[in-house]
Amino acid sequence: MKSYLFAALIFAMTFAYPLSPARSAHSRMVAPIEINVIPISPGAPQFGLIPVADQFRVCRIGDTQYKLQFPGGPMKLKINAFAESADVDVYVRRDQPVVRQDGTIIADFKAMLINQGEELELPLPGAPLLEEGTYFIAVGNCSTFAEANYTLFAFVFASSSQETVALINNVTQVGSIPAPASGCLLGQTQYTFSAASPSPCGPIPLYDIELRGDQNVDLYVRFNQRVTVEDGRIIADFVSRSGSDMESLFVGPVAQDGVFYVAVANCSAEKATYAVGVIFTHGDPPPPAQVTACAIERSMSGAFSLVIRGRNIRRGATVEVGGMTARKVKFRQPEQTGNSFAKVIAKGNVCNGLPGTIIIRNPGETCFRAFQCNATCSNQ
Repeated sequence: MKSYLFAALIFAMTFAYPLSPARSAHSRMVAPIEINVIPISPGAPQFGLIPVADQFRVCRIGDTQYKLQFPGGPMKLKINAFAESADVDVYVRRDQPVVRQDGTIIADFKAMLINQGEELELPLPGAPLLEEGTYFIAVGNCSTFAEANYTLFAFVFASSSQETVALINNVTQVGSIPAPASGCLLGQTQYTFSAASPSPCGPIPLYDIELRGDQNVDLYVRFNQRVTVEDGRIIADFVSRSGSDMESLFVGPVAQDGVFYVAVANCSAEKATYAVGVIFTHGDPPPPAQVTACAIERSMSGAFSLVIRGRNIRRGATVEVGGMTARKVKFRQPEQTGNSFAKVIAKGNVCNGLPGTIIIRNPGETCFRAFQCNATCSNQ
């Protein structure tokens, strides 16, 4: 199973990107602009109008940008922009206005969904904490058919003091932990997210948990229980402690639906500020056993056997014929992978289910492909 899980490390599940313009999903160009900068306060709505874009995927950046003072520390920045009938993008840059160079937007963060609204929460999971400074915010109209009559909000949020805080896909939570007297100190706030068990033949839900701090921090995860301290030991199902300010854990799948608890510990001699988040992703399910042919064979003693040919049939698989489970299964003709077979011989109970549907279930798997076998034992 692990070989399929690690192939799932694909993190382009969001269109909010830090730093590199090359990561844009649209490779949009921008028209030249003259910048008018307006200082704003958190939560105060801003309104603007941007003419239509001249060309498809050549976004027109508004001639007004907004600058917001961000205090740094255990804080978050959230930006919302909405236009009633136009596709708008949002761009953010620290200590400098958003500009165009060689036809490309230069910004530290971009929100570029193809719709009428954008929402960008910073820092992103796995990215460093936002530094103190002035953050410039620009809005772009990427529609060639409508002006962008937009509304913009920028918010600054402090860390939560609650014991439990919910994590949302691709959205971080921030916090701080005092310096421990010795060793590591577990933070009072823990973070939760729901985990779903895989559907029979669907993608395998997986979860990438990312932690960044300004000191040496450790990451702990536990399923369906809070992370606890017992006899001086931190009790968790998964642990990442590299002795640095950056930790990550990849968890899943789960056998049943439940909740993961995420905790952070400060293992430095100073107060630690951190950002923690989860990215929901998935892995492809292992291919099920597949039947391609069936035939009845009869031995010299008169005993019937059902010979099944196919692929990806793993040792220990169960064989069901017309709702009847074969009592004895032999595996033949190993495939190149070395852990699957191309032929099985089923005996006992098979004649009672023929003609009928053959279902082979590999060990630990619920996905299968049914095959109609029209062979019978009576006419042999």
